[in-house]
Amino acid sequence: MPAPAHPRIATIIVNYRAGALITATLSALAAQQAPFGGPIIIVDNQSGNGDAEHLDTFVHETRLPVSVQVICHNQNAGWGGGNNVGLRTLIRDYPDTEYVLFLNPDARLEPGVLEALYAALAQNEKAGFAGCRIESGAGDHQSAAFRFYTALGEFESTVKTGPFTKIFANRVVPYAPLRETTSVDWVSGAAFLARLDVVRACGLFDEGYFLYFDETDLMKTARSRGWHTLHVPAACAIHEEGFSTGTKGGVNAATALSPHYLRSRNFYLKKHHGPAKRALHDFAWLLGTALYWVRLIVTGKNADGPHQHMRDFLAHWGKSERLL
Repeated sequence: MPAPAHPRIATIIVNYRAGALITATLSALAAQQAPFGGPIIIVDNQSGNGDAEHLDTFVHETRLPVSVQVICHNQNAGWGGGNNVGLRTLIRDYPDTEYVLFLNPDARLEPGVLEALYAALAQNEKAGFAGCRIESGAGDHQSAAFRFYTALGEFESTVKTGPFTKIFANRVVPYAPLRETTSVDWVSGAAFLARLDVVRACGLFDEGYFLYFDETDLMKTARSRGWHTLHVPAACAIHEEGFSTGTKGGVNAATALSPHYLRSRNFYLKKHHGPAKRALHDFAWLLGTALYWVRLIVTGKNADGPHQHMRDFLAHWGKSERLL
């Protein structure tokens, strides 16, 4: 294979029982990555349903323009832990890699995404990460650019009342849809490009998380070291959210808050804010949920959702140990 005209970009995909989605999109991904010359590494997180074998067979029987490696991991290490398996392989076997694309198995890149994300990083020397616009398969917008969590942001996210959203507009965690490349606090982990040196300097992903907050934590750590994150709406990925986990935004189909989400939230707040500010975040979350619940009762609307959320939150209050 001739030397690539661009810096080398690798892709890491962590799979858990979503192998059919990967095989359906792998050829298109490999074609988009081919000009960059880097490998695609698929880490199967002990799916236990034959996915690893199926993926390995598909890779060996399909002519692809880039090297594709399937790693059958001996445990479900979570999203960050699975990515770390791929990163350590990448650092050991492909030391000339400069950038790495982290891609969920339930996400697929629209044409030109890698070019657009690479160009954004190349033009911004202090940008460590670049994320793209995220849409559902039906073309609906999904939040992809975010602010770091604050107590006021937690309150706004749970009170769900227009006047508070206007008052605390600069604290709302998800940005409104952006039209131009913008520096944001963090981007969706469904699909983002990172400078490998920045990821290494941050110590890879913190494996104290199992699901959720992994990318937030990484970009928060990088920000403390002088690196920022870009959202690039010109690049688009299609995301069938929740295929592997059964949850969307930390909430499952029964409106329960995921224990993984709650414990990762607690771990993140403990790590980055300390006990006093974590308590303030919790109070803001509980106050907002209580006010939302009261408003629904007063207006005669169904209050089951926030009631369930309150119970889930209290059941995991302060618990930050990793769930396997």
